[in-house]
Amino acid sequence: AGVRSAVFSSNDELVLTASADNTAHLWGANSGKLLHAFGDLGAGIRSAVFSSNDALILTASRDHTARLWEAKSGKLLRTFEVNGGVVSSAVFSNNDELVLTASADSTVRLWDAQSGKLLRAFEGHGEKGVWSAVFSSDDALILTASADHTARLWEAKSGELLRSFEGHGEGVLSAVFSSNDALVLTASLDSTACLWDAKSGELLRSFDGHGEGVLSAVFSSNDELVLTASLDNTACLWEAKSGELLRSFAGHGEWVKSAVFSSNDALILTASRDHAARLWDAKSGKLLRTFAGHDAGVWSAVFSSNDTLVLTASDDHTARLWVAKSGIRLLTLVSLENGWLAVDRNGKFRGQG
Repeated sequence: AGVRSAVFSSNDELVLTASADNTAHLWGANSGKLLHAFGDLGAGIRSAVFSSNDALILTASRDHTARLWEAKSGKLLRTFEVNGGVVSSAVFSNNDELVLTASADSTVRLWDAQSGKLLRAFEGHGEKGVWSAVFSSDDALILTASADHTARLWEAKSGELLRSFEGHGEGVLSAVFSSNDALVLTASLDSTACLWDAKSGELLRSFDGHGEGVLSAVFSSNDELVLTASLDNTACLWEAKSGELLRSFAGHGEWVKSAVFSSNDALILTASRDHAARLWDAKSGKLLRTFAGHDAGVWSAVFSSNDTLVLTASDDHTARLWVAKSGIRLLTLVSLENGWLAVDRNGKFRGQG
């Protein structure tokens, strides 16, 4: 089934994919070899992420669980059971000691990663589910985004609700902190992204200009820019301080599912339902190249740590590795019912098993 996400390890030597076929897979980035398949998890995997040292892997699943795995052996270490609903996302704290899950039962749960013990539940969102939850840089705060049209800020240690960011007219798909945790950025199906003061909860500005829902919104590395991806087939770049629209990246034929900056903020990478990812010059808005070849929508596209490689995940059941500068496809990683295979750009097998 479709590959919902693909991410690099911190040293770019490994690739982790999450699929709706109920599995996550760990691959060698250079060889394309499948190193581990993380079981039949009962239902489609929503996401898979590495711990900060790449030793652990955390998966979130539609079977109401998140699971912790040892990356080196593929061994299941523990299961975090969320009885109330689908787990929308699961993330590590910055020190990897905690696990945070967001679920369709409108509850966010904090777990001890080592023991698997439930430490506390954050309740208060409406009945429509929580789509994402993230830690602040010091792990003291938790930020949640919900279908109830709000984002909320909580104290991690006590579970106390500190403030609610209210004003969106539709569900909030994502909420992220700025690098210093002073600002909160939300993306909503009401066609806007909003910037808030984290301490006071005050709405600072709204980024208006998309014709349909905003699927994601992220800061540049210095927090001076905001990048949004939308159902209106475009991504947009904004000045955070003024809210001014700097440029629009148009050319995709369908939804832009995600948009991310390169590490130096000079490049922008978009992933679209039109089967392609695209690379843009952030300053001029010029389209530099198109990564074409997938046979279905591209769920995500990310840079390697040095921005030389691009990794895409698609509904065509594959993840693909590309050279950012040339657009040449290096590898196609395919999970099969009874094995795996890796194919290079010339269609030759790099490995199978």
